[in-house]
Amino acid sequence: MLRRFIMLVGLLTLCTGLLSAQEGSIVTPEGEVINEQSAPEPDSAQGSAGQAEPAPAPAEQTQDDAPIQLPEKWSGARAEQFGLGFLLGEPTGISFRWFFHEMQGIDLLAAWGWGWNHHQKIVIHADYLFRFYDLIPIPKGDTALYVGGGLQVGVFDHEEYDNYYHNKQDWRFLLALRLPGGILYQVQSFPIEVLFELAFLFNILPAPAADFNVGLGLRFCF
Repeated sequence: MLRRFIMLVGLLTLCTGLLSAQEGSIVTPEGEVINEQSAPEPDSAQGSAGQAEPAPAPAEQTQDDAPIQLPEKWSGARAEQFGLGFLLGEPTGISFRWFFHEMQGIDLLAAWGWGWNHHQKIVIHADYLFRFYDLIPIPKGDTALYVGGGLQVGVFDHEEYDNYYHNKQDWRFLLALRLPGGILYQVQSFPIEVLFELAFLFNILPAPAADFNVGLGLRFCF
């Protein structure tokens, strides 16, 4: 009987130790409580099955080959300041222009022509021009209307016949005011411009009189 009582007391002591033990502790049969060592956390530097592998480095991006644009051999005439060519008409000669601004420029002409009664003349004129784009849309080029004002100077041969019908040459000075207007067609892919011009003149020398010039020209721009 005493043996059973001792065994019952030991059993109660063991149960009390189990209930009072902390969570995660181990109790030996002798009633000793041993704290369970926490399992070491997996090293973050070491790869494990439960750890997500680092994202692979992005592959080298390849750029689509951009379309190769060959440099144009010539630029558009509109972008060029200077132009040199010829003008056919009355008078006929060498034409030069300098557009120092998109809408403003200077036009020069050294020419030969016919005056009154088929008199020969050699003239130089200079005009200050204003040009206006996009008034007449034409594909594959730029079209501009222009107007301006200027002077024409030169000499002309005032032929006379004496009583014996001998031809006598008499060169006289020529001075006139000019009011030119015209149209320019400038090619976009090649620095060439075509122009048609009509100018009204008021002759001051040798005598006041009205006159006009007309011409069709072609200029290379640079």
